[in-house]
Amino acid sequence: MANQDKRSLVGQTVHHMVDTMPITYSVLELVTSNAVLDTYLASHEAVKLKIALKILTPSLTAQPGFQVRFRETIKTLLGFNSPYLLKLYDYGNDNETFYVVAEYHKSPTLRRKLDEDGRIALNTALEYTQILAEALAYAAQNAMLHGSLSPLSITVSSKRGPLLGDVGFAPLIGLRLPKALTDDLSLAYYAAPEVVRGQPITALSDQYSLTALLYEMVTGQPPYTASTPQQVIAQHTGAPIPTPAVIDPSLAVLTPIITRGLAKDASQRYSSYADYIGALTEALRTLSAPSIAPLAAPVRAPEPPPMAMDRTMP
Repeated sequence: MANQDKRSLVGQTVHHMVDTMPITYSVLELVTSNAVLDTYLASHEAVKLKIALKILTPSLTAQPGFQVRFRETIKTLLGFNSPYLLKLYDYGNDNETFYVVAEYHKSPTLRRKLDEDGRIALNTALEYTQILAEALAYAAQNAMLHGSLSPLSITVSSKRGPLLGDVGFAPLIGLRLPKALTDDLSLAYYAAPEVVRGQPITALSDQYSLTALLYEMVTGQPPYTASTPQQVIAQHTGAPIPTPAVIDPSLAVLTPIITRGLAKDASQRYSSYADYIGALTEALRTLSAPSIAPLAAPVRAPEPPPMAMDRTMP
């Protein structure tokens, strides 16, 4: 992975001032890492609360106007109220280290679940995708996009289902995002073709990334695989769209969703999250519909033998 400028913060403290009250976060361990940010488990020392401390990659934040964009974006995210999004609590800048304090869950990431289980049951994967699409739709309605969607940005809670994190961070990076995607295999697997070409992130590019996640959940592998990010991205931009039914014929119900959600041309994808969620709902309905066996031909009861005539009757 790139990010040669990163340094581990484990064992260190991050300091923040709220009004005149100092707040200290003690960094305990690295949880996840990609080209855009590192997520650490940390402790709010004053209240002994475990939190997720997200540190944006320094080389990506060292650009004119970043601090203003960062502050405005996080202030908006702090006002979000969705059951499908991980909550944000705080943000700051400690010696040019930009960080965000978020809700922490002991639950595994989707990456860990896929690594351990290989695949996720089709019905469950569709339900997860519905929830994540609802989360992305909520963000988009509030002028926020994701841009770096991957299994590492999703926590799977046994009580609340999938919880989406890291919304709004990648768009902050602006023109440096394509380079970050092409340097990091864990992000390249899910990168929309237009984004790696340098075009702006849109709701349609997030839809592409979510569809790539759906493909991996049900097949156990991303739609395009290779040994380097550059090779993967070349497939996103030029290779035929894979069909999950080739791997498992029982996944044929997903063919129209995968084909449309992974369209190279963004204008050929679902025009709205409502349409996308509707397609997922229809697939679930198809799977749950009882199969009706053909009616068997009625079995006719044998006719009784003809009654014998009583010849003694007059």
